[in-house]
Amino acid sequence: TSTSALGTASSSLFRINANGNVGIGSSTPWAFLSVMGSSTNNTTPLFVISTSTGPTNFPLFYVSATTSGPYDFARVAIGTTTSWGGSAGLRDQLTVAGRIYSTWQYMQCGVGGAAIGNTSISVNTTAACGEYAFFKVGTNGGQFNPTASYPAAGRLVPGAGGAAAVGDGSALRSSAGVTVASSSPVFEARVRLTSASTTLAASSTINILGFTNGVNTADFSSTTNMSGIFFIASSTPNWQAVTLFNNTATQVDTGIATSTNFTNFRRFRIEVASNTAIITASFLVDGNVVANITTNIPSVPLSPMVSVAITGTTLGTGAKQPNMTFTDVASMQTWIDDPLNPGAPTGLEFVENPYNIDLRSSANIGAWYPLRDPSDQHRNGMIISLATTSANTLGVYPSHSPYDEHVLGVETTNSYQVMGLRTGAVPVAREGRVGVSVNLENGAIAIGDAIVTSSSVGIGMKASHPGYIIGHALEAFNPAVGIGVCTEGTATSTTASSTCVGMVTIELGLGYDAGVGGVFGTIVSSVTDVTQAVTDLASDIFTTGAQYTKLAVGKIVAQTGVIKDFFAQVLNILPGGSINVPAGNNQIAGSDTIPVGGTTYFVSNSHVTAGAKIFITPRSILALPIAVTEVTAGQGFTVTLAGQAPNDIPFDWFMLSTYNAGTGQSAPVQQSNGATGGGGTAPVVPGAGDTGSTTPPTPPTPPDASSTPSITPPPIDNSVPPPGTGTGTPTTL
Repeated sequence: TSTSALGTASSSLFRINANGNVGIGSSTPWAFLSVMGSSTNNTTPLFVISTSTGPTNFPLFYVSATTSGPYDFARVAIGTTTSWGGSAGLRDQLTVAGRIYSTWQYMQCGVGGAAIGNTSISVNTTAACGEYAFFKVGTNGGQFNPTASYPAAGRLVPGAGGAAAVGDGSALRSSAGVTVASSSPVFEARVRLTSASTTLAASSTINILGFTNGVNTADFSSTTNMSGIFFIASSTPNWQAVTLFNNTATQVDTGIATSTNFTNFRRFRIEVASNTAIITASFLVDGNVVANITTNIPSVPLSPMVSVAITGTTLGTGAKQPNMTFTDVASMQTWIDDPLNPGAPTGLEFVENPYNIDLRSSANIGAWYPLRDPSDQHRNGMIISLATTSANTLGVYPSHSPYDEHVLGVETTNSYQVMGLRTGAVPVAREGRVGVSVNLENGAIAIGDAIVTSSSVGIGMKASHPGYIIGHALEAFNPAVGIGVCTEGTATSTTASSTCVGMVTIELGLGYDAGVGGVFGTIVSSVTDVTQAVTDLASDIFTTGAQYTKLAVGKIVAQTGVIKDFFAQVLNILPGGSINVPAGNNQIAGSDTIPVGGTTYFVSNSHVTAGAKIFITPRSILALPIAVTEVTAGQGFTVTLAGQAPNDIPFDWFMLSTYNAGTGQSAPVQQSNGATGGGGTAPVVPGAGDTGSTTPPTPPTPPDASSTPSITPPPIDNSVPPPGTGTGTPTTL
């Protein structure tokens, strides 16, 4: 509640005020800690953190200042002293002895005019100014020309040679999306509009400064289907601040007249803040905030861009077309903060990783290929296929069918090297890493998924079965759960009906991939018994990749084969070989017994067909004929003895299904995976009351003693399974 001080009556060496403010060298501390030097231009530092004492030892952190005179600047140093130690210039305010690391990414076109020297750029060019590429569009295209003014600048011109038509335009921009609004990007450009007129004619020229999604790189004169955060000057007298997403815009008049740009450069800056649940786009001109917008903030990858294009024909007459506006660019800079979820795949141009690697930029080698049809619409990230309609003319086109076997590569203007001649051609990446447009036609994409062409023009999708692929995904894409973003459409689900289109980085690997869907599985053990074979046959291979695969070869040699349906014209058993078949419940072989006194026995088997051939082998000597007297498809068959059994009559049976060779249609009922049901039902015995037969025969009349055969049968082999209890163990025939 009181003030404490150390010092003389005229000065305070150390002071703590009642409000908690602390002063060193100050009797009126206005901050929680105020440090004030004893005189102006004092070379004694105000604050030092060091590991040792003495001015000759470089400190860890050093703060001083000049407080008057021509050098009224702060002096902050890390790892060194300031200019008094000879480390910095007279006006340097921060000096660092050593490297500076920042998590922000940075793109710069420092001096627009110096970047191109005395040569005009009139073709699409990567790195035209720093990391920014030059693009031209339209009938006459556009140019990037040097200017003779100060400061040095490059001039974006819509139309070549002073002529311009509707749709002509030029731009400086990144070759692909490099950020999203949620990463708090900052854009700044020093530009000047130039024209022979003092105003912009209605529907004549459109100028855009800021972030756009680049969907309409083929037409800078339209904002249709564009998303972005940008300044725009067109037919209105003032610059407009705009946020645009899914063709819905928020527009604010900045009050900055477009005509005031015709003589002086002005600094246009956009700062996007995403440290809260609400993303705010702040628009500044010459350091003053002219608009703050929180609605219609796009959630797609964005590219920094400065562009100019022709929107109408009211350009005036004469060689300079006075109503056509040029854009002079003195500098252009972009800062990109860390993604909100570092380390997670985002589908952006830059991916956070321990080595700060840009997976996509200049990471591939390609070649120029001529378009099949110059009117084909194409852009960065499109999948390109080889045209096969002409036997003598080479041409390419954006793919348009799933699993295109003629896929060639991915169009990109961001290659390390592009080989060949470029006249009338597109650059196609063939090796390395590249960004490719994808959709959700086959569902969400995970890292490592094979990518193939889809039914959408130039767009890829995840592969679900073997086919020709373009490579494997190095980034995941599932915008419905926040992984990756949609540059077109929305992702409310991961179904084929989704309209979402985005971009992921892939490792190019063109060719046929038979491993998709698990056609080839890893051998973990050899098949040595039937149980293992049945397990292999139940693998999901046969419900994923294998059902789409056909293999035609002249000869197959293998130790073991596990096959569900086997078709052959000739079946030869090699010397020493055998045929093993399953026996037991609902199988094609089995053993049953007609008990003493019985005449018929019904063998229950759901796999019996109308055309089945059933073979009976008695296991004892019989004096009476035995035969299969009735076959009921899907139920079983009846074995009949020509008289009452004098004793138990064991028998084996074997069944073959047949088909009509005239039609090639198979008659057998398809077998199920598991064998269930009984092998045989109880026989019909006088007074026994058979309940197991599905179609029980009429009980015979009990025989008298005179009808009993005189032949005594041999003892029954105890190794024969009891009636109706087939074990399923293979029986060697």
